[in-house]
Amino acid sequence: MRKSFSSILRLLVCIVGGIILIYFVKIGLLNSNYWYDETGQYFISCGLNHYSPPLSPGHGIMEVINNNRYYNLDPGGFSVILYYWIKIKNAPIFLRLLPLVFYFLALFCAYKLCRKEGFNKINSFMVVVTLSMIPIVYNNATLLRAYSMEMLGVFGSLWLWSINKNEITLKRIFLLSLFLSVFMTSRYSFVIYTAGFSLNVLYRIITDNSCSASRLKYIALYIIPLLLMMGIIYFGEMIFQNKSAAPLDYLPYINNNWNLLLTSQLSYRFYFVILIFGVLHKNRHKINESLRVCVIVSVLYFSLSIMGMFPWDDKRALPMTIVQIYCIISLFIALTSRSIIGEDILSVLFLLLCVNFKFTTYTLSADRHFLYTSDIRQCIEQIDTNKSIFISDHITPDIKFLFEVDRYKQEQDRYNYPRRFMLGSYMSHNYTGNKIKKGILSADDVKCDYYLIDYSAQQNVDMSNYSKVEGYNILFVRNSK
Repeated sequence: MRKSFSSILRLLVCIVGGIILIYFVKIGLLNSNYWYDETGQYFISCGLNHYSPPLSPGHGIMEVINNNRYYNLDPGGFSVILYYWIKIKNAPIFLRLLPLVFYFLALFCAYKLCRKEGFNKINSFMVVVTLSMIPIVYNNATLLRAYSMEMLGVFGSLWLWSINKNEITLKRIFLLSLFLSVFMTSRYSFVIYTAGFSLNVLYRIITDNSCSASRLKYIALYIIPLLLMMGIIYFGEMIFQNKSAAPLDYLPYINNNWNLLLTSQLSYRFYFVILIFGVLHKNRHKINESLRVCVIVSVLYFSLSIMGMFPWDDKRALPMTIVQIYCIISLFIALTSRSIIGEDILSVLFLLLCVNFKFTTYTLSADRHFLYTSDIRQCIEQIDTNKSIFISDHITPDIKFLFEVDRYKQEQDRYNYPRRFMLGSYMSHNYTGNKIKKGILSADDVKCDYYLIDYSAQQNVDMSNYSKVEGYNILFVRNSK
């Protein structure tokens, strides 16, 4: 009887978990609302930037790299990949497919990692689906940014290392180094992750007897590709973006906000994984490679944030975040599934989590980023097509995307695009000491019939002169001067 009940629970786990993953595909592909970071990313990958003149033709790969230097804070690997992806097709749904492919490859690698760490198929599946239901994971999974590429780099490297660590060969160590080198171009946070991950790899090479005859050869073969890529990234991109890794004033750092040690979820997870590592340290055979890498990477991020060189933030430190979450989930499932009764309890808890997720994730549609573009569309459609409109700098790339790629591509003449649109253009590179200013800087510079102003642009405008239309995530204002 119990065996039959357990089998039914396992079947339900597979069905419900599968539905959750299919749901992610649905919300990913059908979300046609692209916001500032994504539209800016699109234009960068066209060899343009957020504030290129309307209807500008795309340029070649060298212009993609050049614009990434000045209008992005990533090394640019994703911008290059997206450049070639756009050449296949630039339909909004097809654009969403690229990060979704990276995301599901990341989940596949996470599943394979679980299997290598001793989980059975059902428990491995539960780890992956539970991981995919964590907000920091699914909120960034389908964004047209490098986040999902970075996720693939994290789980791909952990899986490859779990395969190779017991039989280290020159070929395998070189391929692992090449893999990390490619994904270091995704985001700077992955460069930090690679440094922490590499400390663990080098420790294993030094202490592994199979490498004793030629340890220097193993170390050189692993380190050289990584150092070459770091040099390319630093001198090719970072030196133009943030040469000395100076703090950015809009991000949290431990060294200027020590309260983060007591109030941040990232800090709580950091303390927890350190505690678990300390408890298991006496029984080293129980410490898997994922937990070891997690602790090293977490300590490295923590140290850099104390020095004011890297933000202490879930999203900016995404590799640390997802490795911590993975270790916590896998530890819980490993402890709970030690008996048949424990397996049944775990299955029931998983199903309850999925049911709760079904209702709570609909709040995704209430997220500002997801409503943002739909609000812009509603505002545009309410304005007389003969009236002039000022577009604040933070909305400029969104308007360009709507009329040049997305919904209004075939209706440019109907809406008199771009003739009646005064596009604000401003980007301040405070981190390099340079300011790039082009065209119209704020609503105070022009007189128009209507103004579309993002909340983040309010500091440039005396809002006492304008009236707000309620119900929008942007300010939709008529000139009342």
